[in-house]
Amino acid sequence: MLFVDKYSPKTIEDVLGNQDVIQVIKDIKDDFPHLLFTGPPGTGKTTLAHLMRPSFETLELNASDERGIDTIRTTLKSFCHKNVPKKLVILDECDHLTAQAQQALRRLMEITDTKFILICNQISQIIEPIQSRCAVLKFERIPSSEFKHRLREICDAENIKITDDGLDAVMNVSYGDIRASLGCLQGISSVKRVVDDDFIYKLNGIPNVKILESIISSIETKEMEKALETFHSLWNLKFESTDILDGLFKIAKNQDNFELLKIIGKYQLRINEGVNSKVQFYSMFNEISKLY
Repeated sequence: MLFVDKYSPKTIEDVLGNQDVIQVIKDIKDDFPHLLFTGPPGTGKTTLAHLMRPSFETLELNASDERGIDTIRTTLKSFCHKNVPKKLVILDECDHLTAQAQQALRRLMEITDTKFILICNQISQIIEPIQSRCAVLKFERIPSSEFKHRLREICDAENIKITDDGLDAVMNVSYGDIRASLGCLQGISSVKRVVDDDFIYKLNGIPNVKILESIISSIETKEMEKALETFHSLWNLKFESTDILDGLFKIAKNQDNFELLKIIGKYQLRINEGVNSKVQFYSMFNEISKLY
């Protein structure tokens, strides 16, 4: 059985993180308005919507697959006009709907007695008339301590031997997405030895964050030669430039270092545009050194 199914929350109380949102849902679940769940992937939006559907006849659609006006006019309209007492539409990734489809959706929300739970990552892509007809609930990343504790419980239950650094690496490579983390744990569940962070990073083909941290640390202490030596070791291992930059960006974000974020972001853009990446790294390190 897939871990993502086996360890999916069975009740609203089981959902990790976002306790303010959970409390609101518990208070209104028997008679709720249209809802708009927004926030990063893997924070429990879809799971929570599923836990609210038992007393409803439910239609679930993913707007990234069915994003046009025809789906709204046919499938959705037909369901909303069914003669049943309690109807619920769960529309995932609704920020993928075209503007025209959103206007049609807005009309159905106004004229039918169907409840809607809309789910998106980017609320800026949702037209204002829909936002104004919903109670907007914003989901945040699951706190690291709570996230890690849950992963440790699952590892213990599945007899997965993994170090604390290994769990940190699982959280890092999954970008705080609980589904992705469970997929990663499933991938190592048959490994008999103790899994560490190095194993996780190699399995996912991205550089170890500790090595990237050492580059920044060497630049901070004016040891540019050491920083370049470490960078060359990564470069020779054929890591993607984008993966190195993504790792550096996460480090800067965790440090709340806005100036460092600006520099790394600038070079991410340049490298994504196809500019010679190795030379760009040298230039980036030189700019970073001026911060210290």
